[in-house]
Amino acid sequence: MRRLRDASAVLGTALLTGALLAYAVLSMRETTLRSGEELTDSLSLVIADQTARTLQSGDQALRLAAARLEASRRAGALDAAAGAAILHEESRQAPFIRDMWVTDVQGRVLVASRPQHVGRMAAGLPSPGAWSASTPLDLHVGTVQRDADGQWQLPLVRAVREGGAVRELLVAAVDPRYFEQVWRGIDLGATGAVALYRRDGRLMVRSPGNEAAMGQDFSQLALFREYLPRAPEGNFTRESTVDGVRRVVAYRRLQGFPDLLVAVSRGYDELLGPWRNFVLLTALVWAVAVIAALVLTLQLRRHARRSHETQQRFWQLAQAMPQIVFTSDQQGRLEFVNQRWTEVTGFPREQALGSGWRHAVHPDDLPVVGERQAQMLKDGHEVQVEFRLRYADGSYRWQLLRAVPVPNQHGRPSSWFGTATDIDTLKQAQETLARQAEQLGIASRLTRMGNWRADLQTQRVALSEEVCAVLDLPPDAEPTLQQLFGMIVPQSVAAATELMARCVEHGESFDVELEMVTAAGRRVWVRSVGEPIRDAAGRVVAIQGAQQDITLRMLMMEEIRRLNASLEERIAERTAQLSANEAALRLANTQLEAFSYSVSHDLQSPLQRVGSFARLLQQELPAVPDSRAQHYLERILANADTMAQLIEGLLALAHVSELEIIRATVNLSEMATEILSRLQAEQPHRHVEWQVQPGLAVTADVRLMRSVLENLIGNAWKFTSGKADASIAVGASAERGEYFVRDNGAGFDMNYVDRLFGTFQRLHGEDEFPGTGIGLATVARAISRQGGRVWARSGPGEGATFFFTLPPA
Repeated sequence: MRRLRDASAVLGTALLTGALLAYAVLSMRETTLRSGEELTDSLSLVIADQTARTLQSGDQALRLAAARLEASRRAGALDAAAGAAILHEESRQAPFIRDMWVTDVQGRVLVASRPQHVGRMAAGLPSPGAWSASTPLDLHVGTVQRDADGQWQLPLVRAVREGGAVRELLVAAVDPRYFEQVWRGIDLGATGAVALYRRDGRLMVRSPGNEAAMGQDFSQLALFREYLPRAPEGNFTRESTVDGVRRVVAYRRLQGFPDLLVAVSRGYDELLGPWRNFVLLTALVWAVAVIAALVLTLQLRRHARRSHETQQRFWQLAQAMPQIVFTSDQQGRLEFVNQRWTEVTGFPREQALGSGWRHAVHPDDLPVVGERQAQMLKDGHEVQVEFRLRYADGSYRWQLLRAVPVPNQHGRPSSWFGTATDIDTLKQAQETLARQAEQLGIASRLTRMGNWRADLQTQRVALSEEVCAVLDLPPDAEPTLQQLFGMIVPQSVAAATELMARCVEHGESFDVELEMVTAAGRRVWVRSVGEPIRDAAGRVVAIQGAQQDITLRMLMMEEIRRLNASLEERIAERTAQLSANEAALRLANTQLEAFSYSVSHDLQSPLQRVGSFARLLQQELPAVPDSRAQHYLERILANADTMAQLIEGLLALAHVSELEIIRATVNLSEMATEILSRLQAEQPHRHVEWQVQPGLAVTADVRLMRSVLENLIGNAWKFTSGKADASIAVGASAERGEYFVRDNGAGFDMNYVDRLFGTFQRLHGEDEFPGTGIGLATVARAISRQGGRVWARSGPGEGATFFFTLPPA
């Protein structure tokens, strides 16, 4: 009986302890699973946020690169080398960006941080239809692809729009190995993994790495067929259809990147490994109570150590983040902050816990931060706020704080997880742009230059304030094209209408000078430059350009013409009086010298000051995106230089007219050879065959003859610049006493030969051959003063021959 009682007691004790142990191990199993699921879910949250931050940093790099490229383009300083330098500099700012490209909509690389990529087709980009106006897609994460070097790359694509249409694409080639290196430090067990998928099931990145799986379609997985359609984030336990391993999987979409999701998986058996070990140990405990107690103690200690290791993994991941990372309790009191806080502020991390972080916030920003924090705790929603944080050197820098709730099982926030990112550089760039816009406005008022844009659909023209001021219109005026054309004087309407039609129909830019009558009745001269704007289909939908008040310049030109005409009359009068009265000749020369001095000082000095101040303004005014200020300043400098050349030509012409003639034997062959040799040395890249007839000599003034040959040979050199087989000849016909300079250059129409030797007369456009229109007038004056005459023969495209006669030596 006693044995039976003992057996019953043992059995009862065994049953009781077995039941208690069974209950304990089952409870521990559920706790282990729940803890593993929560840990996996927390890891997915941290990894998803870190991945989204990394991609946002890449997008920020794309935005900065786009702003710098646009600024260079507006300044006219953007070429392939400058664009490559900007992309290379921006790509080096982010460790996860391998290359940066600018492509067209079809994906062809136009500019690249590495020039060898130019001309290639970028892989993994969306189709051109994805960028249509009806699908306003501006940022896209492409499909992982191998580049031309065989390396995997993840394209991050941002569209650059102009007028609503996509002008080009800015692409950052993200290195998937960056994410693998960050995730490699997370211990997920032998069968655990971290993967970044597209929403369509395409694998983008995986840790541990799997080359065969990269870029493959896994849309058949239960994650995409069952769970993702029901909720954007969650966890589940499922047996893999790939390798048959049962895993606990936590997934969530990336904040700001709804097409991407992170999946963190841990082996189900590995999660339950400690629990199974505990069950085996409890069997021994059931047999031997002492051993069971010891094993239980060891198991509990092991569980505590794993919990500590999990916290340690989170701490290591937080320390690896480039931003300030923090967690707070349900009431918003700071519980944890990473070492980045100390590196930035110089304060210990312990000092920031609770509400201690507030002492580093700028006093002016504390009310806003406090108000947003209170609203965050009240609503339980994600919050973003910008504020200034005091750094260790005493300066304040702008930060973007973002905090997201970590919900409990009831959906209410149980804690908060957040980051603070330094955005001070972006803030300074915004302030710089505003300051440059203000400086541009000052420059526009100083140069009397403004911009305009004509909408061909509405027929309305948007004018800047300076254009409105020139035309005596209200600052906010938007006249129609018909109203603006009504201001043009009748003799200029036909030319303006033709230029506008060619711009609309053929997309040709124009540069025209017009006389207009303002709304107040004033007559002004304006220079208007315009270029077409096309839509996605290539149709011209608008015209934009700039306009400058050039009334003062036109008045100066008219005054110069008037002075020149007056000069001709006075020279003729003095020449007629020379034979009768030597004193009258001296008086004429004195008056001519006074006029030359007046032209040199009274006209040249203001022009020099205009050019000098314009160059100073050009140096002081930095490049501004969407601005044409530098273009307008270059126009001012070009016009000032042109006016200076005209004045110098007038002075040269006056010098020829007043020079006292000293006749001597002049060796024209030697002088012409010297001039041609000098021109060839100055332009060694040109291949010109020239020949000078030996023995050419005349009785003349050596100074006047040098002016004649310098102008005639210089013109021949200039007008043969478009010929690959240019030739110039200098010779004479002894029997007729004629000397000539012949070339095979552009030539001219003989119908206009009577204008050839006139002052300021040009038979070719300034854009074809530069010049002032005074050189041949100087030649004619020098020859006539020595008793000779000059004439020319030519044909368009047939070259030209200039003849002159002088007494032979």
